[in-house]
Amino acid sequence: MKSKLKTQKDLLFAKQLKFFRVKNDYKQSLMAELIGIKSQQEYSRLEKGYVHFSELILSRICEALGLELEDFVNLKYHDAFLKQNSNQAASLKIFNNDLTMPNNPETSDILKLLVVKRNLQEQLNSINQAIETLIDRNPSCMKH
Repeated sequence: MKSKLKTQKDLLFAKQLKFFRVKNDYKQSLMAELIGIKSQQEYSRLEKGYVHFSELILSRICEALGLELEDFVNLKYHDAFLKQNSNQAASLKIFNNDLTMPNNPETSDILKLLVVKRNLQEQLNSINQAIETLIDRNPSCMKH
């Protein structure tokens, strides 16, 4: 993973990553393993926003946490959770005053495009499976 200066988007994703990790009672070392990061220290840099959140990393995070990308980036989930779980609020105090969802249209557009890309990939996978099924049922159609 490439280190760089913190961007608003990376800080937002870092904030959400820590929220969902703590909410699920996962240790950093477990999350590192689940998303394919070599060490807890490297994962910690990701969670602090020092490492860029690539599409691959976002996909792995969502898969590890059982979330859709839309849920991962939506701040309303951690706000509701904090209200219901005041005992964990102290360990999640970063979320109370740190960042808010950016109003930057460019960031919003990026998130929308990531969702569209993921949906298109799922549709393409379904089409490929349908094609393979048809070929398996009628192998003679491939003789040309």
